Amino acid sequence: MKKSNSNTLIVIIMFLLVFSLFGCRGNTEDENKKNPSNSQNQMSEVPDAFVETEDMLRELIYDLDAVPGIEKALAEKEQKKAEVTETSDVDMPLDEKQETAERDININMHILQNSILVHSLFVEDIEGHAADIEVLPNSIDDIWFEINKRMSEINTKWNLIERELKKVNADQEKVKGYESVFDEATIAIQQRDRITGLNLINELTYRLAEFRRYFKDKVPSEVIKITAHNRQVVLLAYEDNYEEALQETAKIKELLNAVRNQLLERDAEDVIQKMELSIEDLEGELNKQDFYLTQLKGSIVIKNTKLMEEVFESVIKE
Repeated sequence: MKKSNSNTLIVIIMFLLVFSLFGCRGNTEDENKKNPSNSQNQMSEVPDAFVETEDMLRELIYDLDAVPGIEKALAEKEQKKAEVTETSDVDMPLDEKQETAERDININMHILQNSILVHSLFVEDIEGHAADIEVLPNSIDDIWFEINKRMSEINTKWNLIERELKKVNADQEKVKGYESVFDEATIAIQQRDRITGLNLINELTYRLAEFRRYFKDKVPSEVIKITAHNRQVVLLAYEDNYEEALQETAKIKELLNAVRNQLLERDAEDVIQKMELSIEDLEGELNKQDFYLTQLKGSIVIKNTKLMEEVFESVIKE
């Protein structure tokens, strides 16, 4: 009888231990769901390589988007060189005459006038290497060479990010998905397929944003994703695919709703209203199928996304 009581007591103690362990785990998980900041506190900061890669991808979008403008500038350069050679009576060496003519070429104006996404990238405070061109290259081949080189640099950064993602047990299917899109983008750029390249590089910015949830971050990944969707809206409008572009604005609304409560907690109702109005205006231009105004309204969406970022980066009001 004593032995039976002893066995029963052991079973009860073991049961209580198991219950307490799983109960605590369950409570912690429930608490983390209720208060995301709890789980955030246990995470490491977003790696530097991560942020650097985001910037490099957006700068690459700028440079890809700048190609037609640079081609226009190169065409103007050849035209001016021919005009100077034929008509100039100024007594100076021919190469000096041509250099003088080239100084009048506004490269950035050509880039802006012939771009798709540069307008919104300006609002994001992003400029690619093409923005720093002071002397035009001899050929557009030089520009494509630099773009391909930057793809290699981004790939090197990805190797650093991948190591960090392994540490946090990131979803390997998403990791493989990023790498697959990167390979496609590399091929598109090697083939000088600018539009496909723009679409794929933009998709990489979205996929990279998805990995932010594995790290401690002030700005929710949903906010970063909005900028990628907004760029996609403009790209689709450029290709006259306005119906699909409207589907992208619906995704922007979903992402805004996902962070609505967090914005309200920070007394940012005015930012929400501005964002909603800018999305509505963007949809209006898409329905009119006006690409120029779609670019303009898309830039305003980006501006309001920046306001959202500022809210999250600021201290929460007590």
